Amino acid sequence: MASMTTPLCQDVRMPAKPKRPRDPHPKTDVTRRLNDLMTRMEKLDEEALAARLELGKALKDERDAGTSQDEIVRDLDTNRELLRRIQRRYEDSQK
Repeated sequence: MASMTTPLCQDVRMPAKPKRPRDPHPKTDVTRRLNDLMTRMEKLDEEALAARLELGKALKDERDAGTSQDEIVRDLDTNRELLRRIQRRYEDSQK
């Protein structure tokens, strides 16, 4: 698996690196295509973060309702640590 430059559950309170605005009118077809793909990737990154936070909230709600972590892990076929990190990041974002 390729190394990711951003952790799966990056804390939403971490300051983002300032972005230099891209040229709204790229000069070549290749640059326009790359610009469109970069814009699409950034939008998907934002959607992924929102989905992780939503999953963290749902995990917290389930745990608060009395569902055991083992049951959630088994039903989602994942591992405890991943779910803990996701829930913790959601909780940290609410502080």
